Amino acid sequence: MSPRSIRLAALAAIVLAVWLGWRWWDSTERRIYRRLDALTSRLEKDGEESALAGAARARGVLDFFAPGFIIRARPYEDELRDPQVLMGAVMRFRGSARRIAIDVSDRHLTLGPGERSGELVYLAGVTLDRGGGPGRESWRVRSLWIEDDGEWKISELELLQRVEGSGGVLGF
Repeated sequence: MSPRSIRLAALAAIVLAVWLGWRWWDSTERRIYRRLDALTSRLEKDGEESALAGAARARGVLDFFAPGFIIRARPYEDELRDPQVLMGAVMRFRGSARRIAIDVSDRHLTLGPGERSGELVYLAGVTLDRGGGPGRESWRVRSLWIEDDGEWKISELELLQRVEGSGGVLGF
């Protein structure tokens, strides 16, 4: 093989690798996972914060939910649909703790037709420290995602089942 052919083959391999890397990075699956990671980051807390900072964080959580969203927690019958009620719930959840860490694992995404929607089921482990030592709960969660103006948002979120913990960490 001539040196020119080797250089062209190497260049073609590099272009192919960059293209495949970009397709993987910009895939629907990765975009939804990044949004979920950003949401958990928005909910986490590490130390004290002012009321104004807490309200801003809670307001930022609303950006992850589509208009007309619904949130449920089994076995409870209540549903949360109002953005202001969600913001208040996030403020109470975050305000009651000094530290909150959320670990998401065991993710399973099923994309809908045309990759314009998806169902993501995962395990969310929440470690919460209210000052008396950390408590932990894990929940199996189902979330329905839709693409809204180029951004992936949650249209439905359901806490399916407590997997670990005694209750009380999340306030249920």
